[in-house]
Amino acid sequence: MFSGTNIWAVVISSSMVLLITGCAAKSASEFPAFTYSPPAKVMDINQTRNVNGVYDKIRAALLESVSSNGFTVISSEKASGRITASFGGPDISRYINCGTWKEDRKEVRYTDRKLGFSLQGKMNVRLKPMDKDNTQVTISTCYSLWEEVGNEYLFQTNDSATILVEHPAPGTIPTRTCQPTHAAEQTILNAIDALASD
Repeated sequence: MFSGTNIWAVVISSSMVLLITGCAAKSASEFPAFTYSPPAKVMDINQTRNVNGVYDKIRAALLESVSSNGFTVISSEKASGRITASFGGPDISRYINCGTWKEDRKEVRYTDRKLGFSLQGKMNVRLKPMDKDNTQVTISTCYSLWEEVGNEYLFQTNDSATILVEHPAPGTIPTRTCQPTHAAEQTILNAIDALASD
């Protein structure tokens, strides 16, 4: 038999459990559903091309192509055959794929999230005369992508970077992965192919 005091204690305890459970359920339902999906691995590109053409002609044409396609030439050394250029700007998703982010039913590219992304790309083009009528061109790019909170992704052509994030959104995996789209390299490779077909 419960005394009057014990009955009220049971009622109050049960009410508190229901209240807490109800609040917890309500709070959980208020959180949006997050999903992070890393990018699918892109096919590696061939970074080297052999072009029919004398060295000086190919070098001049590539310098023009680099400049006219939105890259900034940092240095150009005729003797070593090296051209170094940089790129970045607001159109990060053109050059970088970091997967997709889904919040409730809305899916966006991860780099389109408002995380303060900044990109610095550095492209190295090396020309090597094979003989008087043929020139070999090799392209390699270093990528540095970072967020305002300090997460940084460092990778190169045909590579990727996966990092652990400190506070991943509830329900998402603890890592984020970024890789190049190869749009930067392909722009110059297309110019090389165009030269080869002349």
